[in-house]
Amino acid sequence: MSKSGSTHLPSERRPADLATGIVGVLRQELAAGVYEPEAVFTELALSERFGVSRTPVREALLLLERDGLLVQRERSFALPRYSRQQMDNLFDVRRQLEPYALRRIVELRPAPEIDAYVAWAREALRNKADTAAYIQAHQNVRAELLRLCHNAFIRNAIETFDHQTAFVRQQTLRHSENLTLSVRLTNELLDALSKHDPDAVEAAAEASLQAAHQAIIHLLENGQASQPA
Repeated sequence: MSKSGSTHLPSERRPADLATGIVGVLRQELAAGVYEPEAVFTELALSERFGVSRTPVREALLLLERDGLLVQRERSFALPRYSRQQMDNLFDVRRQLEPYALRRIVELRPAPEIDAYVAWAREALRNKADTAAYIQAHQNVRAELLRLCHNAFIRNAIETFDHQTAFVRQQTLRHSENLTLSVRLTNELLDALSKHDPDAVEAAAEASLQAAHQAIIHLLENGQASQPA
């Protein structure tokens, strides 16, 4: 794994609780794109990192595999490797969920709550010229926006899709033209939210998904991201 350092969890916790804690940490890291496409996850390395036995680590890895965030390969786990068709199919589903979910935020949430979010998001993204800083800020802004979604089932599905493709998406943002486009589209979404315009929010969400889809496909087709063997 490219992630280094230890993240010890309290040893008195039950194995199931320890597994949940490990899943939570790895989910956050996967969402932040801290792992390279070739990263390998082993029970031994993770048990040493978290200071626990292999049992909760194994359970955590299997839970992440169940959610499509990792895949099992022989005696280790790795990040998924998507084909062009798989990525197209994934974004087909995302386009059915995300624009609708964000539209409903505007339709259901009180205007002052949306305004407070927009003000916070603009401040969080301000002066994030450094790529790593922008990626982290963008992740936080998106996570907070999804928390405004009333439908927990849709929110959880969107978050899972985010985590499944984060390691590829964050690679695309390391290219200046993609980062610049992401900044513009994010600001357009915030503008639409500030106007409390459901149609504009839905259109902005669709534009952001289209840009992300195209950037990821470009990486896949040019051999700059993990692909099936």
